[in-house]
Amino acid sequence: MVNLYLRDLRNINSRDQSFEAQITFRQIWTEPRLSHKHDGNLPYQTVDPALIWTPDTFFSNELQGHKHLMTRNNAMARVKRNGEILLSERLTLKLSCPMYLTAFPFDTQVCSIYISSYGYIRSMVNYEWKEHQPIQMNKQRLPIDFELKQYNASLCTARTNTGDYSCIKVELFLHRRWNYYMHHAFIPLTMLNVLAWLTFWVRDTPMRITMLMFAFSLAVYGITTLNQGLPQTPYAKLIDYFTGVALSFIFAALIEFVVVKWQAAEEDKEDSASKVDAACRLLYPIAYAGFIAVYSFAALLA
Repeated sequence: MVNLYLRDLRNINSRDQSFEAQITFRQIWTEPRLSHKHDGNLPYQTVDPALIWTPDTFFSNELQGHKHLMTRNNAMARVKRNGEILLSERLTLKLSCPMYLTAFPFDTQVCSIYISSYGYIRSMVNYEWKEHQPIQMNKQRLPIDFELKQYNASLCTARTNTGDYSCIKVELFLHRRWNYYMHHAFIPLTMLNVLAWLTFWVRDTPMRITMLMFAFSLAVYGITTLNQGLPQTPYAKLIDYFTGVALSFIFAALIEFVVVKWQAAEEDKEDSASKVDAACRLLYPIAYAGFIAVYSFAALLA
């Protein structure tokens, strides 16, 4: 029987698809050979875990891990009179968490902790969750960039060439907080699009091209910098659609400027160029607002 106390959850890394957890891991089983009579008032005796048999439990999706040894080994074993043993250990684990990031940064990921025996098949060692509060949570030590929506404790089976092994797992449903991307991507790119839109009223050619090139260059730089910190995937993420379309709008304003200057250079084309600018003053914000509406709806469905 197993009980797990999640002391700390941190470093949920979308780039290498991993997370870290510090846990108090408790295992309970009965060893009839250790049943005893104790005349004292204590219902159990505390013994050194190294002196008794313990299950060969391991975490199958562990990447790295260690026990805590300050100031002494953070592990203890209690033996009750009927031979029931409680083994409690404090562990820090780095675990793999496969992620599908199509909806990034509006995604919800399920990160799991898989627990099984390394060498004993199901008929020899069977894992079960403690019936009451199988998972306990320190809600003061949760990551700031994710919201823990829910967590589940369930059973599973690990099938290998050497047999079927009893398995239990913890599932953590983590919803990404997207406030950071609102401040570092969505709002800045929208502001640059507003700047590009304002150029449709500017008649001075040097000023207009300066404003457009400033908006376009700053957008390219910002998107490049943002992408350096994003997980690299072989497919497009939801944020990629936003940055790509937002940049395309600014580029379209640049193209419109070239067309207008070409028309103005032609004989008797000044009125036509003015009409193009006038149309863009109306169509540009409508098209961008429509894109924002569609994008927001897609984010809600993610």
